[in-house]
Amino acid sequence: MRGITIRSNSICFGRFGLQALKLASTTSRQIEARRQATIHYACRDGKIWIHIFPDKPITMRPTKTHMGSGKGSPKYWVFVV
Repeated sequence: MRGITIRSNSICFGRFGLQALKLASTTSRQIEARRQATIHYACRDGKIWIHIFPDKPITMRPTKTHMGSGKGSPKYWVFVV
């Protein structure tokens, strides 16, 4: 994932937005923390639209497992920014 974005780089609703400066992944916990902080800062007076959804699973195998025992269960979900 390199280069400049062609789409999804403009604000559709409202006047303000968050912009990522480099490639990263955002977990569902980070999205919820941003939502709570924004609501607290806005004092519940404004409207907030969240248009991202964490749909990529990050899997981890348990410790002390042998090679070839499968991929592992999903540990958490991320949204690639």
